[in-house]
Amino acid sequence: MLLATLLTYVMPTGSALLLGGSIAAGYAAYGLSHWSIHAYRFRHPLVRTWAAAHHIHHNHPERNFGVTSPLWDMLLRTQYASASKHLR
Repeated sequence: MLLATLLTYVMPTGSALLLGGSIAAGYAAYGLSHWSIHAYRFRHPLVRTWAAAHHIHHNHPERNFGVTSPLWDMLLRTQYASASKHLR
């Protein structure tokens, strides 16, 4: 609500509420994703790959910053590559 209130100074109230709510929902989804990666062992191969990429970040803190998507790691070249991939 604080964010939406601040946004009303620069945009109409309806837009401020929509944007503030969207940002809050996105942050909640991000937090839930991060928590679930640490709380569960997934069975589906795609989801396991997603979680594994984040777990690499905890062993290599300078890599794999994306929790919900590898997009920014690909664009900023911070995606982890094992030593065996560098030898190819």
